[in-house]
Amino acid sequence: PKGPPPAPAGSTAVPSTDRPKRTGRLQSLSSMLSFDPEFGVWYEAVDRGHRPSGRLGHSAVTHDFNGGGAKLLVFGGFSHGARRFVEPELHELLPSADWAWRRPISSGRPPPGCAYHTATRLSRGRVLVFGGNDAERSFAQPHVLELSSMQWSHPSTTGEAPAPRTGHAAVGLDGTRVLVYGGWDYTAHGDGFDFRDDVAILDTDAWAWTRPDVAGGAPAGRGGGP
Repeated sequence: PKGPPPAPAGSTAVPSTDRPKRTGRLQSLSSMLSFDPEFGVWYEAVDRGHRPSGRLGHSAVTHDFNGGGAKLLVFGGFSHGARRFVEPELHELLPSADWAWRRPISSGRPPPGCAYHTATRLSRGRVLVFGGNDAERSFAQPHVLELSSMQWSHPSTTGEAPAPRTGHAAVGLDGTRVLVYGGWDYTAHGDGFDFRDDVAILDTDAWAWTRPDVAGGAPAGRGGGP
């Protein structure tokens, strides 16, 4: 591929944090890169409206609810410039409307401001937000956004739920079940990190956690983040 390289860890496909200047300091920027697969070229995308503030550790999912064609929905993240976790607000990018940004209004109590969570598309127009961290703790409460109404809910679960974590991976298996692996959490004394190496599956119809039998040698505990 030609043009500017894709962004470093902590970004999403679009929008993303740009590659920081080589000063040894981590920066969170609001630049947005687009990739043209036909010509194999990266370029700085031209958008309009109020672009979200510079951030990293945010989530981005696509959907086509509520008219206007395909959209990119951005949530959460951390701003190094402001040294704070961004507000738990939603931003949408509409490529079919000249790459315009807008702020959809949601109802219900949103998740707390966090970064390095995961956002996974589910069947029936839902998004599952799980994990993430703020300055003091990591989270384990699942949050669901209904895309047609932009309403948040926070379902209770049964089964053996995974411990709080951030910087983990979450993969949708079939529109209903989500597999969660790895991540990290602050140590009890807050002076280090505990890395996770376990696997859990959440059934979002029954809202039940299960622990699958895993064969072979598991990878060492790992996670993404700052």
